[in-house]
Amino acid sequence: MLTISIIGSGALARSLFSAIRQESISCSGVYGRNPEDAVFFEDFWKTDYQEVLDADILLLAIADQALSEHFELLDQYSGLLAHCSGATSLQFREKYPSAVFYPLNSFSKEKVTSLRNTPIFIEASTIEGLTLLEKLALKLSDRVHKIDSDQRLALHLAAVISQNFTNHLFAQTQQWCVQNKIDFNWLKPMLTAKFHEAFEISASTIQSGPAIRRDQKTLSQHRELLEGHVSLLEIYDTLTASIQLFHEKKL
Repeated sequence: MLTISIIGSGALARSLFSAIRQESISCSGVYGRNPEDAVFFEDFWKTDYQEVLDADILLLAIADQALSEHFELLDQYSGLLAHCSGATSLQFREKYPSAVFYPLNSFSKEKVTSLRNTPIFIEASTIEGLTLLEKLALKLSDRVHKIDSDQRLALHLAAVISQNFTNHLFAQTQQWCVQNKIDFNWLKPMLTAKFHEAFEISASTIQSGPAIRRDQKTLSQHRELLEGHVSLLEIYDTLTASIQLFHEKKL
């Protein structure tokens, strides 16, 4: 039977743990440093990382900046050591196999995210390691892909631009709506429709607005409204110029 352990107790670790338990995969334990997380992991919570080393695969669901330290710390761990970072390349170990197990989704401590429809991207330093990792991934998700470190970094950037940046624009818009006594939900039908069209057709094909029309009157009116909102005006001007340049190149 495949045995898994997790180091880390944050948002991703919680969803990984829940998926592993749901699929009745053996879990040796979860090691974390925040005692407040112990309640979630119940009897699987470990305070000594040595207690989670008896596993076929050890998943590092921790911050990117802590990965190198843990790879050194776990140098003598003989199983498959896999980190879960999209922006960190495959880390090669001298004696034992290493891998990457990257679920692409948005995770939070407040809500467990299902991995069943979450794409999982895998990579390993050995063929045997890749086979073992694929076995785990296929138990947890219906969407498993083998890609290399360069592809994964490009994918991670795509996720940041499309999700993190878009969410920031939503936050800026919500704040703007509050300041102007506008209900943000009034935008929902348009936003929902455009979101679906971007996948069904093409985002570049459905581009609309004053920037692509080069409607200088409307652009000027918007800029006047944004006087005194330096950050939002800078975003508005940058994205307007980007839209116009993008569609100039297409022509």
